Amino acid sequence: MKWVEYPGKFWHCRIQLNGAKNNEYAFLNDATIQQIREQIVEPWIQNRAFNVGGLVIRNSSHIKEINIVQTPQPCRYYAEQRENSRRRLEIETRMLIGLTPINKRSTPFGEKMAKDYTHELLFSLRAETDLLEPDEELEYQIEEQDWYAPSLPVTKEIGKEETERLKNEVDIAIVTATDVEIKAVMRLLKPFPRRKNILLAFVGPETYYLGKFGEYKTVVTKCRMGAGGEGAATLATEQAQRLWNPKAIIMVGIAFGRNPTKQKLADVLVASQIIPYEKQRIGEKIIYRDPIPPSNTTLLNRFENVHNWEFTRPNGTYCSIRVGPILSGEKLVDDPDFKAKLFQEFPQAIGGEMEGAGLCAASGRVGTPWILVKSICDWGDGKKHKKEQPLAAAAATSLVHHVLSQKTVLDSL
Repeated sequence: MKWVEYPGKFWHCRIQLNGAKNNEYAFLNDATIQQIREQIVEPWIQNRAFNVGGLVIRNSSHIKEINIVQTPQPCRYYAEQRENSRRRLEIETRMLIGLTPINKRSTPFGEKMAKDYTHELLFSLRAETDLLEPDEELEYQIEEQDWYAPSLPVTKEIGKEETERLKNEVDIAIVTATDVEIKAVMRLLKPFPRRKNILLAFVGPETYYLGKFGEYKTVVTKCRMGAGGEGAATLATEQAQRLWNPKAIIMVGIAFGRNPTKQKLADVLVASQIIPYEKQRIGEKIIYRDPIPPSNTTLLNRFENVHNWEFTRPNGTYCSIRVGPILSGEKLVDDPDFKAKLFQEFPQAIGGEMEGAGLCAASGRVGTPWILVKSICDWGDGKKHKKEQPLAAAAATSLVHHVLSQKTVLDSL
C-alpha cells in the first residue's frame, strides 16, 4: 500500500521501553499519517532517534513493545464511550466499579474498530518503502573540484571618501558567518566594471568587500557565528543595512539537514520562514515565545521559480532546492536527541542553522527585504564534521548567483 492510500488521521502509537513497568507507556494520539511516517516509521526503518510523547527513543533496540493503530474517531470519543459504559454498569449494579481511573490515551488500542498497522508499517514496508537511501560518503579530492575556493581573492583597499560614494550604488548585501561561506561567495564576486580588483572597505567594527555578484552591485560581509553577541548576525546585519541601504539582504551558507532519507548533502534549503527556538517559557510544558517571521514574498518567489540551475556533487548527482521553514538558534546542533525534540516541536521545519534569527530580527527593524539560503553540510546527529562544508557553501552560493544573474529579478523590490 502507498502512503497516500492510508487513512489520513486518527492514528495512535503506544511504546514501552525495555525495563518499564507493565503500565508504563508513552503515547502519541490523533496523529496524521504524515506525522506517523515522519516521526516514527522513517526513524524506525533507518534506526535513528525519535520522540513519542516526550520520550526519546535512541533506536528500535530499546523498545519492548510498540503498537500503531488507526481508528475512525479521535481518542476522546473512545474515552467518553468507555467512561459512559462504566457509569451505566455502576448504576445497574448499584456499586462502584474500578477504582483505577481510565487512561484516556490508551483507549484506542483496545477498541474493536481500531486497525493494527504495526507490522505493516514497521516491517513489511522495509522491503517496499519508496524512501531515499541515506547518503553514501562522498569520495573526492577537494583540490580537484572547480567550485573549491581555498582562499580569498586579491582586493584593493578604499578609503572613507570612496566608501561614502559607493553607498548609493549597492543593490545587494550578502552576509556569511564562516570562512568557508565567505570564500565560496568571494569566488563568484567579480570586480566592478573598469576595476581590476574587488574593493575592500573597513567601516567601524566590520569589514566589507564590494563587487558584482551576477548582475548586481553587491557588498559582502562576514559576521560571527550565532545571532546574539557582539559581532554576531543581529548587529552585523543591521549595520550592513543601515550603512549600504541595499534593495535586499541575503544570508548564504551552510546548515544541518532534517532527514537523510529524504534530503541529500549539498541540497539547498531556501527559508520560507525562520523559526527562532531559543526564547522559551519553561514550565510543565515548554512554550516557544518568538514569532515565526516569513521571508520576503518577492525574494521567496524568485527562488521558488528557478529555471536551468544545475550544481553537481563530486559523484555526478544534481543538488535539489528545498523550500520551507528553517530552525535558528544559538546552539551548534550535533545531538540526535536534541534534534529529534526540535523537529517534534516544529515538524514543518526542513533544517536548521544559527544566524537566521538575527537576520530576520535586524531586517524587520530596518525594513530591508531578506531571505536565507543555506545548503546541507551535515545532519546534526552526533557525527558532525567539516568535510562537506565547502561543498555545501558552494552549492548555496551557486544558487544565489544564478538567481542574481537575471537583470530584472529584483525590479519589483
